[in-house]
Formats: sequence, C-alpha cells, structure tokens
Amino acid sequence: MKNVKRLLSCLVSAAMCMSLLPAAMMPSVSAEQDPKYILMLGDSIASGYGLAEGEYRYADYLEEYLGMESIDYAKPGQTTGELLELVNNEEVQIDIPLASVICVSIGGNDLIDTVEGYLNTLLETYNTTNGTSLTLKEYVQTVVAVDDDLQTTMILKLTSLLNKAANTYKTNIQQIEASLLEQNPDAKIVVQTVYNPINMENPVVNGVDYSSKLKQIRKFASEQLLTLNDALQQTEGLTYVDVNAAFKDTEWVYTNMDPSNGFWQMDVHPNALGHAVIAAEILNSLGAEGGSCDQFNLVLLNNAAKLSDAEYDRVHAQLDNFITTGKDGIVYSIAGVKGKPGETVDVPITISGDTGTAGMVLELQADAGLTIKRRVTGNAYEGAPTWNPKTLTYVWNTADGRNQVAADGAVLATLQFTIAEDAVNGMYEISFDEAKCDIVDENGTALDVTFENGGVEVYGSTAPEYKLGDVNMDGALTVADAVTVLQACAQVTAGGESPLTDQQKKLADMNQDGNVSVGDAVDILVTIAQSMVG
Repeated sequence: MKNVKRLLSCLVSAAMCMSLLPAAMMPSVSAEQDPKYILMLGDSIASGYGLAEGEYRYADYLEEYLGMESIDYAKPGQTTGELLELVNNEEVQIDIPLASVICVSIGGNDLIDTVEGYLNTLLETYNTTNGTSLTLKEYVQTVVAVDDDLQTTMILKLTSLLNKAANTYKTNIQQIEASLLEQNPDAKIVVQTVYNPINMENPVVNGVDYSSKLKQIRKFASEQLLTLNDALQQTEGLTYVDVNAAFKDTEWVYTNMDPSNGFWQMDVHPNALGHAVIAAEILNSLGAEGGSCDQFNLVLLNNAAKLSDAEYDRVHAQLDNFITTGKDGIVYSIAGVKGKPGETVDVPITISGDTGTAGMVLELQADAGLTIKRRVTGNAYEGAPTWNPKTLTYVWNTADGRNQVAADGAVLATLQFTIAEDAVNGMYEISFDEAKCDIVDENGTALDVTFENGGVEVYGSTAPEYKLGDVNMDGALTVADAVTVLQACAQVTAGGESPLTDQQKKLADMNQDGNVSVGDAVDILVTIAQSMVG
C-alpha cells in the first residue's frame, strides 16, 4: 500500500506538470465486467446460417437476455462424431470450464450424410451401368422421381440405415455429454431436438404439385426424426429443448423455405423468427426470468404482416414470456437493433397496455454516434404528429380531444438513424428524456407510463476498442489520460464548455456516476499506480 501511495504521489505530480498538454478527442467503450459465458456447439442452425446480416441468431437473444457473452464453436455441416472430437480437442477444452450454459444443436447432419451417402452410391451404380454422368440432383429428378418401385426400395433401405445412424447418434450424444460434464460439472447442458424440414405451406413448385410425393417424404422423415429425438430424450443429464414440437406443422413459418425458388434452392434453416422461438424455448427450459431483450418484440413486429392470425397467435404465445406487449401497465418501448458503421437502421417505438390517450409530448435523446435521418409514421394513432428532428421532439394530439387506444405492440413511429462511419463496436443508446415527456388522456390527466430505452448495437467496426480510462485513445492507460480529464474539468470550472465529446466523457467517467470530475482523474492515476506494483 505504501508503494502505491508513493507511486500515486509521483503520478499526481507528473499530471500537474503536464496539465497544459492538449487533450485528444476519442470514442469510448463501457467498463469491463467479469462475464459468464454461453458455449455454442453444433451445426449450421447454431451458427445462424441463412440469416440476413444483422439479424439475431438465438445465441444473440441468450447473450442479451442473460447478460452473458458467448464462445462460438458452431460449424455448418457438423455431425455428432465431429462434435465428439471437438469437445475432446485441447484448445476447446480450455473454454468448456468457463461456460455456465452449453447449447448444443446437432443431429440433422447425421441423417443428411446417411441419406446423401446412400443416394451417391445409387448414383454411382446407375452412371456406371448406363454410361451416364448424371449429377445427384439430375438422378433424383429424372430417375427416382418417376420410379415408384425404386422409391419403395429406397425407403426400406434408408429406414435400416437411418436406424443405425440414430443408434450411433445416441452413443455419440452420451459420450459428448459425459465429456462436457467431466470438464464442467456445474454447466447447464441444453440440447435441442431436430425439426422436420420437409413441410411447405404451398407444395406447388415451379408449376408442379408435389403434394402426394411430399406427403410420403414427410411421413418418412417424421418417423426417422422420432427415432433420433427419442434417442436424445433417453440421454440423462441433459436439458431437453423440443424445437421439433415448437416448429411442428408450421415449419415454413420458422424457416427460409420458399417454394417459388424451386425445391432444390429452398433453405430449411431457421429464419429470424425461428431463432427467436428457439431462444425462447431455451430460456424457458432454463427457467430464466427478469432479463430483457427488445429484439423479441421487434422480430414479432417485423413478421406480423407475413403471418396469418392463427400463426401470429401461436408465435405470440411462444414468445409471451419475453415480450413486453400485453404486460401490466402502459409501456413505451424503444427497440434495440443492430447495425454496422455507416448503415442506416430502423428503430421502432412501440406501445403496449394503452388505456386511452388524447395527446403527448415525447423528447428523446440519442448517442452522438447516431444521426437522425427521418421519421416514419406508425400505426398506433390517427392524425399527423409534429416532429422536430433537431431536438428529437414528438408532439401529437387527437383532433377532437377524445381518447384513442393503441393496440398492443402498435408502432408510434419508426426512427431511422445513420450510424457514424467511425463508430466503434458497442451499444449506442436511444432514450426517453422522461422529465420532458408528458402523456395525457381526454380529461387532461397525466398517464402513468413506463419508458423502456433502446438503441443500436454497432458491430463489424474495424476501429480499435479501448479500455475505460484511456481518454486519449492511444491504447494505454497513462498519466496523459489523467491530464486530459484535469484539463476538461478546469475548462468547465472556468465557465467554458467541456472539450470532451460524449464518447470521451464515457471513457473518462471512471466511477460510472454520469459525470466527469477530478475524482475520475485520481481514479486513473490510482489504477496506473496499482498496475505498476502488481
């Protein structure tokens, strides 16, 4: 402690001597925390294959809701045999003990590889016998599709082969589980079932009705998946997540299937809605509560127009524990979205629990890294609002002074923000200035509203990230950072404006009290001193 005090004294002296040095203007990051981890293992479903850029895979939902970080080893095409090798890999074994939750999506490729291997054997025999050079796609379309006897023979043979594959799957799953538990006995191991990819709302592909054929294939696939998923359920010690049941009979709602692209181009991987439902099923299996993730609201909102009433009701029920629509009280919610530097993103403001509203004044605040581009009118209320993009002020009232009632999940407005080109990775907040917000009913009575803030999570930035306290962004915590803070404080004390940007202020705020003070400069010096004495 004495050594720390001596060093601190020297550093304070140095800071005073350097106090006239110019301060640099640099972006900020949040304070580092000791994170818990989610370990992602498995195939293309876990990796998020088929999602558009910026869309949440289910790992993203889990991270945000649970407040954890993920370690990702998911890989498209992976089988249980390959996963067994992976969990016994020395490099991976370093990360396994760090995880509180281990998510496993595996098994689909065990079946696919079996089917493809058998079909390729048939293809090779056919090409050799007939002197042809058909591709697998051509063989199935021109030979298998027109030969009922061949189809029957294939189903019988595949049933035998897939039963063997299911037994191998069961053995591998048991060994994977044993290896994971041996390395991390305290982790919650979550394994999801395999859903049936052979289901389309519209079986007409390129003008041909495949109803009868698909019915047979679907029945066969269901039988094989039952064997596979039963093997999974018989493995003790796992948390079982039934994605197959969650998707059942409406698989097209949760996947990228689109018959208009042709049968061979359909993507059976989960879409954004499917990943949200998988995340909800996992969180339910973990008994998770008390967290939040605005993306659950947003993904339901974005897909509402595409769903029938029955489909919407089903999905809403599946996400019910994790969406704010329909919750107690009046809630105004700013969505959380993702985007890259330079991109323009849509940020909806939604309403739930409305009891009747006649007018409002809303003032918003946005991080300096976000620039408002335009406002798009929502569907919550009738009548044109007044909008000031400079102050982010939204004013609206009914024409006749009477209440209007917004439906749960209705969009008040969608704000389009452009992300700064030099934005670093991290969360850029968009919030309500609650002290300046006023929402009233037809009697002029102020309504009790819960405000939920959101923002834009920036990813894909090539700009370097810096630690808390590195105010001049030179990659190191030095006396110069303390000097920058002292200079800023002196300028404000003299009645001037702080020379620090909003981002710099976050970096300088060592004690995270929302203000930059001399105490923060002292904290920087203390941190430097402690690091020097070990």
